[in-house]
Amino acid sequence: MPTLLAIPKASDVYPQGAPSEISVAPGGTLQVKCDDDVLYDWVTNLLAERLFVQGQGFSRLKRDARGQLTRDPETHKFQIEGYVDLAQPAREILGAIRDNLEATEQFVLSWKD
Repeated sequence: MPTLLAIPKASDVYPQGAPSEISVAPGGTLQVKCDDDVLYDWVTNLLAERLFVQGQGFSRLKRDARGQLTRDPETHKFQIEGYVDLAQPAREILGAIRDNLEATEQFVLSWKD
């Protein structure tokens, strides 16, 4: 089962955080594992409250030829290519989540297969 590792980046205010493992169980149920209760709450709330769009799923963000996320030149918002609902394959769901977490610029992201 593919797993996305999300490690909060260090800042001037707090040190680098504990890794969160994000995976998708059969049936499209998201699973988050983290040894730090505060980070667990933060990541799960971020996924549910900010990144998930009710009725559509997680946005898939557009990337350029170099693989970089692209922004609209006028609004400077990230460009949305489409949405991935929880009925899609796990790798598609996690890819959309990765796009969104990358856009926050608050995480170091990697895959754990």
